Amino acid sequence: MTFVNISVDVERDLHSGDYLGVTEGLKIFEKIVEKYKIKPTLFVTGEVIEKYGEIFKRLQNNRWEVGFHSYDHKRFDKMDNEEKNNDIKKGLKIFRKYGLKVNGFRAPQHSIDENTFKLLKENGFKYDSSNASKDILQLVHLIRGSNKSIFGFLRQFFSKSNPYKKNGVLEIPTSALVIPFVGYSLRILPLFLMKFLFLLLKRRKVIVFYCHSWDFIEINDSLTYKICKLDRFLNKLDKILYFISERSEFVKLENI
Repeated sequence: MTFVNISVDVERDLHSGDYLGVTEGLKIFEKIVEKYKIKPTLFVTGEVIEKYGEIFKRLQNNRWEVGFHSYDHKRFDKMDNEEKNNDIKKGLKIFRKYGLKVNGFRAPQHSIDENTFKLLKENGFKYDSSNASKDILQLVHLIRGSNKSIFGFLRQFFSKSNPYKKNGVLEIPTSALVIPFVGYSLRILPLFLMKFLFLLLKRRKVIVFYCHSWDFIEINDSLTYKICKLDRFLNKLDKILYFISERSEFVKLENI
């Protein structure tokens, strides 16, 4: 049996920096996953919890998983250890204020590094889901200069694809076979190709599909959103989730 996780990185909206993905987008996402009885995993920034903590308290009470996605979405591989530790502790303090239990972490833009794993262990995290194994899309961050080095990209690209332990923390990589199994790919690629990618990935123990909270709103400044409008994206998402539901079991990452 292959287990499939559906996860969402919850942060400020692309381009605008607003929170419509949180206040409006997640409502749309909730209706879709309820249709297939999916309990997803959300990786949420601390600043979002500060403003909308009650939303995530309700969702966790409904058996959704709420994980940590940094305090304000800065890359972890560009911070020193003190900055990383302060970011983690600041974020966790806000989560605890709302009674949110946190087991998992996903670094912004997959910016996990060796020292971060040690800090995750020290701060009580059970798992990380940041490594983008076999994901060619991460080259975008390197080209834009946001990725630290070509070595960081290569280390992730050739890392293990199935879950493994690292410094006492379980790493659950996001899923790709050169093409990442993510919302962006679903938006720009034909549905049949995404179904084929899923079938290829199905040889693995765990498949992690993820998107962003702003995937569920209209973003007029984005070329990608002009290629595939919101209604079309939601239709494709509904169809791929149905396809997956016929062939696998959905699971939260904390249950891996």
